[in-house]
Amino acid sequence: MKSLSIIFMLIWISGCSQKNSVDINTEPTPSAWKVLNTGEHMIRKKVLVRGSCWDYIDCIYTKAGCSRSQRKTVFKSRKQGPYVDVKKIRPGDWLYFLNGSYHNSEHSAIFVKWIDFKHKTARMLSYQGEGKRKPARYKNYVLKKVYHIMRTQN
Repeated sequence: MKSLSIIFMLIWISGCSQKNSVDINTEPTPSAWKVLNTGEHMIRKKVLVRGSCWDYIDCIYTKAGCSRSQRKTVFKSRKQGPYVDVKKIRPGDWLYFLNGSYHNSEHSAIFVKWIDFKHKTARMLSYQGEGKRKPARYKNYVLKKVYHIMRTQN
């Protein structure tokens, strides 16, 4: 697992100098690294979880040693808004947002890093769910309508 952590860190760092990236809250905390590394491990192993995107992200947090009682909500609104100031988003955060590229449907995924902060485009660890039986992947999303942020407590 330690070598996986080093590989993931190198992948993460290599993409941090992207155009329009931002330095606000971009360095993961130790517990966020655990979440991100666990997610990376599950992607590499093509782990499937019965259920939705929520179930998959819950599984990652739990496997990373972050039980439900060790998670804190740092922003909570409604699907209709108001939406979060994206400067509050940190690597490893569990985001609930409206997916503008898929019928404005509700989605939850783990924030990895900004690809283009100006346009609110982020790299996310995402699971399709919906009974599709496809492993999680990294995917870019536009985060204009984030209505809930959860993260590890430390």
